[in-house]
Amino acid sequence: MSKASILFVDDQVSLLNAMARHFDEQFDVHIAEGGEEGIRKLLSDGPFSVIISDMQMPGMNGIEFLQKARKISPDTVRVMLTSNDDQMTAVGAVNEGEVFRFLKKPCQADILMQTLLAAVRQYDLLTAEKELLNGTLRGAMKLLTDVLSMVASKSFGRAMILQEYAHLLAEDMQLEKGWELELSAMFSVVAYVTVPSDTLQRLSKGDQLSVGEQKILTHLPESASKLLENIPRMDSVRRILYYHQKHFDGTGFPDDGVAGEGLPIESRLLKIITDIVRLEATGLALEQVFVRMRARTGWYDPNLLMGAEASFAEVREQEAASTPKGVSIVALRPGQRLLSNIETENGLLLYHAGNIITEAIIERLTNYMAVTGIKEPIEVIEPLSEGRGSRAVFEEIGDALEMSEKAV
Repeated sequence: MSKASILFVDDQVSLLNAMARHFDEQFDVHIAEGGEEGIRKLLSDGPFSVIISDMQMPGMNGIEFLQKARKISPDTVRVMLTSNDDQMTAVGAVNEGEVFRFLKKPCQADILMQTLLAAVRQYDLLTAEKELLNGTLRGAMKLLTDVLSMVASKSFGRAMILQEYAHLLAEDMQLEKGWELELSAMFSVVAYVTVPSDTLQRLSKGDQLSVGEQKILTHLPESASKLLENIPRMDSVRRILYYHQKHFDGTGFPDDGVAGEGLPIESRLLKIITDIVRLEATGLALEQVFVRMRARTGWYDPNLLMGAEASFAEVREQEAASTPKGVSIVALRPGQRLLSNIETENGLLLYHAGNIITEAIIERLTNYMAVTGIKEPIEVIEPLSEGRGSRAVFEEIGDALEMSEKAV
């Protein structure tokens, strides 16, 4: 079993060396002389289970360092070690650096050891829970949406597109819990199981819906939220879903007065994502989609809409530079995007252009090929690459949001 990795940050080299010697047997110890070197260590050798940082250091003090460390490695448990008796230092360390413990110099070795062991346990709990939520639960949801896309492809075929778009924006936005946005994107589609099949058929054809049917669709966010009631620790995802169709100006469902930055940021992003998918499904090009969305006064967070436009524009440029190719069923690979519909030889539509190929879809198509045949070739493009250049836009937005929260 590998040792837990610990990073000690201090401006006293002798103390760092002493820490390394004393704790080397129990932990994988790394040392950094000052905050600047600590950041470099985090980027090059991280993530660490625990960071122990001094407070009083030249250039970058402990609170400033731990704030930056939290952004780089949010799961790493942070401990402040200082000789400063000022209580405000402790308050600042806890509130701004979100430290796990606050220890005063000189600290006895046994107390420091107990703190390190407790911090490692905390890190293990955090990462285990994250692995469960990020891996197991999301995997189960992917299976569910795969199954639904096979039995009701018109209604659920875009679930993977929503998840992919959510992943793109979560990465560019550097959301601490990006899995919540991705899971919410998947579940927003699953809520359509509550809609009568006749309504779904009229919706897919673009037919006029009755007042009652419109009401069902309006309350879908509430239905999606309720589907999660029996799953533990899903309160954040439920709240994201509940508000994901509400307009930034507070209009729309639910009518409860929550608006603007009072809405979860993930809800604001999911509103943007779902509307992009809906508008693209009508045949609009990406540029036309954002022209339409910018004209919807009060619907979207303007800063997030600007960032999303930068992300999608970059990805579409990369897509345009890629060469579409016609492939057979046996050459399909998960992650490819359909540029043409997939139909059986007798004209049955199975999947629309724009859908993302999954392993479940490939298996279903293979079975259809054996029974009825599939029209080939199928035009696809390779998976979207991550839009890294647009991250700078989101970083500016993130800084603006952080300053706004501090002002409040």
